[in-house]
Amino acid sequence: MRRILIIGGGTGSTMLANRLPHRDFEVTLLSASAEHMFQPSLLYVAFANASANIVRDERRLLSRHVRFALEKVTRIDLPHRTVKAESGVQYEYDVVVLATGADTDPGQIPGLSEVNERFGDYHSTVAQAQKLWRSLDGSRAARSRSDRLRRSAFARRRRLRAFC
Repeated sequence: MRRILIIGGGTGSTMLANRLPHRDFEVTLLSASAEHMFQPSLLYVAFANASANIVRDERRLLSRHVRFALEKVTRIDLPHRTVKAESGVQYEYDVVVLATGADTDPGQIPGLSEVNERFGDYHSTVAQAQKLWRSLDGSRAARSRSDRLRRSAFARRRRLRAFC
């Protein structure tokens, strides 16, 4: 039986771990977090005010045959096929999968950190996505009020023209 070691607790690693046949593979998933956030749903939180209930317990998302360890990886030794965790535990594998996801770095674009801080974003946390929704919702409300005023002013001008 081949030992598969998956590093990362995101959507890709969770799906892979669950899809590997347990008759053929001994699967271990290492994640630095016990929580799994389905990041694509942040778009729905930020732009549609969808439910923010997108964080789940990673263990509950994994099949029974998948071994889960709450571990932060500190070293990968490819020649010896081992991974060392912050706890000191060393994991051996036949195949290692790196699926740690991506983190954005707003500091790479001057001013983007300040924009994210002020308005929120749709790619980092539920709280930031909710902040973006509130920013956009406030903007929509203001735009709606100005549209109503503009329409009523236009209607008044039409009535005046019709009267004259």
